[in-house]
Amino acid sequence: LLSESLNGLPGWRRLNSIPPDLTREQEPIREYVIRDWAAMGQNVVFKNHVSHSDHLIGLLAHFRMHRVFLVRNLADVCCSLSDHFDNEATDWPFLTLSGSQLNEIDRSGRRADFIVDLAIPWFVNCYASWMRFVSNGGECQVVRYEDLISDPAALVGRVIRAAGLSHSGDEINSAISRAENLPNRSRLNVGVSGRGRDFLMANPHVGESIRRYVSYYPDVDFSPVFE
Repeated sequence: LLSESLNGLPGWRRLNSIPPDLTREQEPIREYVIRDWAAMGQNVVFKNHVSHSDHLIGLLAHFRMHRVFLVRNLADVCCSLSDHFDNEATDWPFLTLSGSQLNEIDRSGRRADFIVDLAIPWFVNCYASWMRFVSNGGECQVVRYEDLISDPAALVGRVIRAAGLSHSGDEINSAISRAENLPNRSRLNVGVSGRGRDFLMANPHVGESIRRYVSYYPDVDFSPVFE
């Protein structure tokens, strides 16, 4: 929803900085950025599931990219991943899963275990990597999924102002309306926030596992994504 809303603003384009390979880590490729952004002459938004790295920061700094890190409650992420397995695909850069494997996991009633054991550690490490970068003085705008859902216009406005740009309220509202009414709206991840509470109640061991994961990073504040 955030990237498509930015894409709908005048003078903006959403482009892809990675190959069409769902199993590859989504670190931007320099040649793709040059090809798409430098030749476009517009404001461009790239959306990537990617952890912090020195190489990545060097690339973003070279092209003077504004960095936005969108975070979400980890229990809600579990629900979203499960939905993605059912409605989209099982291909992810941070885990290996086929349709037949998922069927076997479901037959044994272990989908929640699979998600929290093999998928959520990537999200925990991704979050910790960016939070450590920010705490060390790195420039990155951190925004919450929950704030995007509750007031998308306010959050989109914050993002573009932080990037040193400006758009009218009408332009922002029009872009958000366009994004919410795209034919592929089901892929915009505009689901209900808070489903994770019921998920944790049904699977208390998931909460125990997440608490154990975050305990390995006592210097990182995980309250924006897990309480």
